Amino acid sequence: MEDEYFNVEEFKHYGEKTLDIIAQDLILEIEKGDAFPLPEPGFLRKLLPKDAPENPEDLDSILKDTREKILPNMTKWRHPKFYGNMPALITHSAILAEMIGLALNNPMHTWSICPAGTELENIVLDWCAKAFGLDSRFLFENGGGGCIYNTIGEGNLLMAHAARYKKRKELGIDTRDPKNLQFVAYYSSGCHYSTLRALTLKDVPIIREVPVKLNKETGTFTLDPVEFAAQVQKDVDEGLIPFFFGAVIGGTAVGNADPIPELAKICQQHKMWLNVDAAWTGASFVCPEFLKEYGAGLEGANSIAINFGKWIFAGNCAALFWVSDANLFTESLEIHPEYLKNRVAGANKVVDYKDWTISTRRRFTALRVWYALRTLGIAGIRKNIYRGVELTQHLEKLVTSNPRFELVCKRELAILCFRLVKDKDGKRYEDSELTAINKKFLQGIIKSGEFYLAGADLDKTFFLRFILNNPSTNEKHIDALWAHMEKVLQDI
Repeated sequence: MEDEYFNVEEFKHYGEKTLDIIAQDLILEIEKGDAFPLPEPGFLRKLLPKDAPENPEDLDSILKDTREKILPNMTKWRHPKFYGNMPALITHSAILAEMIGLALNNPMHTWSICPAGTELENIVLDWCAKAFGLDSRFLFENGGGGCIYNTIGEGNLLMAHAARYKKRKELGIDTRDPKNLQFVAYYSSGCHYSTLRALTLKDVPIIREVPVKLNKETGTFTLDPVEFAAQVQKDVDEGLIPFFFGAVIGGTAVGNADPIPELAKICQQHKMWLNVDAAWTGASFVCPEFLKEYGAGLEGANSIAINFGKWIFAGNCAALFWVSDANLFTESLEIHPEYLKNRVAGANKVVDYKDWTISTRRRFTALRVWYALRTLGIAGIRKNIYRGVELTQHLEKLVTSNPRFELVCKRELAILCFRLVKDKDGKRYEDSELTAINKKFLQGIIKSGEFYLAGADLDKTFFLRFILNNPSTNEKHIDALWAHMEKVLQDI
């Protein structure tokens, strides 16, 4: 079949060239470039034309511009010296799966439009729920189920929506009832900001941040469930209606975990929706000891998220969410226009993912996850997690060997948080100096572009944050980072 807008021969020829660029520039030789390039803002406008081309251009020149102008000026999240944020991993098979998904270009919103795609997503979610030790009520066969969203933030918004719907249904009210103005939602201050954004977008009238503080006995950042329970009861006594709590296991700043078992009991007592963001740490649930350490109490959650774009090699835009009551969740979103009706819709025979999402256009992300799981196996994911933890322990030993540093909190898996607290003579800086000193130290580390770490601020404490991202990182890279840090220290 001929297609004027899809040149098969060009696709095959330049597809091979593109794969060579990916393999060479972004995998095999990625270390030749900086992890964190710092071009001047507006640099690209000076390199590219002001207007789109009137006539077609050849792919040779486009690939040349990509290689020379775009790739060198991108922060390399897969670089072995990138330690500044949560991982963004992908494996070769997931890239191949993405190519197939893009070529299909299926909107993926109803079973009848994408039977195999819908059912593959169902299967992948059940596979992962079992592999990650989630309670059986999150399986489709038991009335639960899930969906793959682009981001955790997208899923958080929909969980907040479902939670409000659930509370209205319990109270027997609709959106016009004045009681809606009494609704109150809570979130852990250790959460990613997308939880607050979700509640803000839902126009929740009262939003309360539950503070996360350092527990000096355990060395971990956590919230106090007793204080939280007292706040909820106070709100109830004042006539407010609690309906949602956003919890986290693996907070972005320090990898902190909220006390889920205690929170679940409080939420159940007040019939609140408990949403657990385990975006990063959730991957570690494939390791029995980490599931035991971080996964307690999840059977009491209404929804759970694990981001497969982080530690599970499926690439970005792969956030898996599970809910314990799929019927209630989809009921909160169901709208059935005539043009989307089909012979099986609404018959409880199939899943229509239009009833799980805002948009009726979705990526075939399940194919990427399926490819990654099959080519790596759960054992492959587990191996990489253990490796990341071990390498972070190596840096931890180096940091604690230097008396100028202190750990801000206990290492959580592959996140290490530390700060500079003493000068060259061993004198401790004043508390008022610590933020400025550590920001100066951080800038000294990253200004060359060779390495990338990030700073964070929690409980009024600024610190440096190391996160082990990539399987290409090894002990020599950690040693090189430490040598670089010691060199920067000489000027502070």
